[in-house]
Amino acid sequence: MQKHLQIKNRISFWQIVFYISISILTLWLILKVTGVIGTPLWLELGVPIASAIASVFAIYQNILEKINTLAVALATLTVKVDHLDRDMEMLRDKVDLLDKMVITIESKI
Repeated sequence: MQKHLQIKNRISFWQIVFYISISILTLWLILKVTGVIGTPLWLELGVPIASAIASVFAIYQNILEKINTLAVALATLTVKVDHLDRDMEMLRDKVDLLDKMVITIESKI
């Protein structure tokens, strides 16, 4: 049986953090523009800055996870190519041996 490389499309923790922080930022922005929120300056700037920082951190972590997944897949591919190279070398040796045997048999006939 042949196994195929599959990349699973699952939502990671950091993707959830990203979506939540962007949702908070969007909700805050809508409420602020419509005048529902009247906050002091420290809170007015704190929510969007905190959401932006959380979003950037989540994107960074998500990229690191994807790079790690790619590195593992590349390492697996490298191992498989190495095994294939060794198998081809053994096959080449066997073909050479068979070729010599055929030449020997032909010379006797």
